[in-house]
Amino acid sequence: MKKQFCVIVFISLLSLFLPDNIYAQNFRGHASGEIGFINFKLRAQYEMPVRENYSVGINCNIYFINFVGPSFEPFFRAYLRKHGNEKGFFGQGKLIYGNLSQASSEDRFNMFGFGLGGGYKFLIKDHFTIEPILGYRFVSPPPGPQSALFYFTTGFP
Repeated sequence: MKKQFCVIVFISLLSLFLPDNIYAQNFRGHASGEIGFINFKLRAQYEMPVRENYSVGINCNIYFINFVGPSFEPFFRAYLRKHGNEKGFFGQGKLIYGNLSQASSEDRFNMFGFGLGGGYKFLIKDHFTIEPILGYRFVSPPPGPQSALFYFTTGFP
């Protein structure tokens, strides 16, 4: 618990000196990261083009409050033909796996699921992206009575 507290303090202090989102893009892929302040988490994403209008990638989340631990979300995207896979509208499907514990317990549980959604990738000056996404995910609930808290906190930004 002390180690976890030190990690949270370090990341909190670091977040004061970093912008909320960090992005880098090139022709071979797109890497991004962010810090969630409402539901405190770190998120890293890598997206790689497969063909002109398709890409694959993975999101990695590390949650620090309520439900604690990592989750991994490999995804597939299909973009509209007009802009290729660098910007524009896309549909997305993803698989979900997480190994979490409730913050008040050391007992870990696995979550499995999938998600469907769509969004738009804005590309600003060829190096900065913004991706609003709307979708729904279906995941297995944690053991115990805190299912509503789980769905609200792990799905919230």
